[in-house]
Amino acid sequence: MDGETPLRLLVAWHPNASGNEALEFAAWLSRTTPTIVRTATIVVRPWLALSKLTSKYEKQLAKEAHRACQQAKKALTAAGVPEDSWDDPVNVLVDGSSQAALLNDIATDFDASIILFGSQGAARKGSFRANSTVDALLHSSPYALGLTPRAPKLAKHGVKRLTVAFTSLEFDSDTLDTALGLAGRLDVPVRVLAILREDVDTPTSLQSELHHSSREDALAFLDSLHDSIADKHPEQTVEAELAYGPSVADAMETPRWKKGDLLLLGSTPVGTLERVFVGSTAGEILRNIKTPAIVIPAGKPE
Repeated sequence: MDGETPLRLLVAWHPNASGNEALEFAAWLSRTTPTIVRTATIVVRPWLALSKLTSKYEKQLAKEAHRACQQAKKALTAAGVPEDSWDDPVNVLVDGSSQAALLNDIATDFDASIILFGSQGAARKGSFRANSTVDALLHSSPYALGLTPRAPKLAKHGVKRLTVAFTSLEFDSDTLDTALGLAGRLDVPVRVLAILREDVDTPTSLQSELHHSSREDALAFLDSLHDSIADKHPEQTVEAELAYGPSVADAMETPRWKKGDLLLLGSTPVGTLERVFVGSTAGEILRNIKTPAIVIPAGKPE
């Protein structure tokens, strides 16, 4: 996310989608910093050999690609993405059996900074629900993913604060560097947020001491992180906050979330299956996000 070049936003989009949150996310970022926006539409087809596809199918696919491009322009305009941010082509339509693999390929061709997704249609207002494609990309994609809850409330003039969330006392320094670089690009203050889930299954006789100790450790971690950022980036405005509760959902209710907040999370650089958030504390954070979020994969060079 080099601050000298526009953010390249690839929006996973389909004309028949129930919501346009991903396009609204792109428009919101475009109101904050220069962007180049391309939409990607995937047509899922069965496991057929290319040789079995007829010329009639190919002609119809070309017609659908043209139609999708025209619909994408209307949707981008409706969402408020300025025309000078549109890529050429503004939409690509491809077919295949794996949406995740195709999106990764398109992102590579486009040199995407972030792949943007809206929430699955069944999600309640103000929450995020990942579909199977997002789940697969969280496991495997080398690209940052932008995820936005259903019907988010977004500040009219763009991003106003970047919240960087930590779920343990260990974190990927690359993620913090990426966050500070993004905050500098957007010219916004940073809030470092430690999210602490306090286990209610702990025996009652131990809860008080354990909860007190864990909060003290988290606060010490935040103090150290705050001081480190202030030393290395004296120009950056930084605040620190601890959020805790018996569940991640409860902890996420503790901080005050504003319309201008953008959340950033990083993957933990461990094993492939553990690197992502399914079933983890960070996975619960994603399911309870109040604002748009960017997930940075571990080890991605920026």
